[in-house]
Amino acid sequence: MNVFRKDSGKATLRQQDEDEEPDFTNGNYRKNLWTDGSSVRCYKPKDLYPNAPKPGYIPSWPLELYHPVYVGNFKVLAWDEHVWHKQVSEYFAYKGLLTRMIYFPQLTGDSFVRFQKANRLIDMLVYFTSSADARKAVVCCHHDSYYGHKLNVLSGRKPSYFDKVRTVKLCLPDKNTNFESETFIEKALSEFGKVVYVMKCSVQKAFVEFESKKAMFEVVSKQTSYTPLGIKKILRQRILEPKIIASIKSVIKLDPLFMQMKPAPDILQCLYEGKRPPIDTAWMNHDTPVPSKDARNNNQGTYGNRQALLPTPSTSGQHTKTRVEEEITPSTRDIKQDIQTFFKETKKQNKLRQMKRARVQQKQRQKQLRKKERNDRKASQSNQVRQREESQ
Repeated sequence: MNVFRKDSGKATLRQQDEDEEPDFTNGNYRKNLWTDGSSVRCYKPKDLYPNAPKPGYIPSWPLELYHPVYVGNFKVLAWDEHVWHKQVSEYFAYKGLLTRMIYFPQLTGDSFVRFQKANRLIDMLVYFTSSADARKAVVCCHHDSYYGHKLNVLSGRKPSYFDKVRTVKLCLPDKNTNFESETFIEKALSEFGKVVYVMKCSVQKAFVEFESKKAMFEVVSKQTSYTPLGIKKILRQRILEPKIIASIKSVIKLDPLFMQMKPAPDILQCLYEGKRPPIDTAWMNHDTPVPSKDARNNNQGTYGNRQALLPTPSTSGQHTKTRVEEEITPSTRDIKQDIQTFFKETKKQNKLRQMKRARVQQKQRQKQLRKKERNDRKASQSNQVRQREESQ
């Protein structure tokens, strides 16, 4: 594989084995993704197809050998799949990555789809021909800003879960906040601490993971609409390939051109030559999410009403509770004690389950031993009877 390396400010070409991959976690690698207009990798026509694990190998289904990446919170300019494919392939090509098939889930008419359509934010699975490209896409594109929205880029095949200790479930009580994007929620809550991941699971509910447990406690103590995630496992990916294989197979069957997807010829030629494609980068340099025209025209989403997501401050800077709030809203200390008690009870229940499982296993072993002893006695008695008969 050809890889460009920056030495003394100049781009030099070196050969690298397929097994020797760059350190994608290195910050300098991310900075030097492009050097002097040349990409990290020069693709070849054979790179349009994945390598088989062994000669003559037949995959169980058409996309088995490809490597999917989940992309969420992607802003589209029009509600048209042809536009979506062009935007996605051009974005990754600008990052020096060659995309193949792009699967967009079949959207239904529920309220969450209305949220996506109002904000023009979509989810998808993007397929690459090598695991190195898929990992590079996650490292280089996760939380990258695209029209002001932070992209969520994770594995499309392996599940990733929220951290139970640092995550809260957010319920949006104000209907004016129902159409706010995940990036806006992250910006509004960042004053409590660094937000690691946000995912809306419905119009009114979202999961927010913080960098520290302290920040999570701070959030829980400020509003009653924030609740600990607890022991429930929640996926970070709204779509995951193993769960939707039947739908993908149906699309492949109905659309013969699906397996032939690839970037436009001029973009593909730039990737072959190791050059950055001449793409319009209007998605860059947006400090805040760019609202869609549909949302503005329908007056959906507040686009700046962060106070709707935060405790209402008084004139002195302190939140003044009403009598009703004082009666029904627990104090910070009480909430923290409840959370600590919750985790202690969970730990105690897990220990009890382990003890119960150990007792069941012990009983099963004892039962097996008794059965073996009975079989041995029967065998011994049979041998004695046979010996007596032979002696007579």
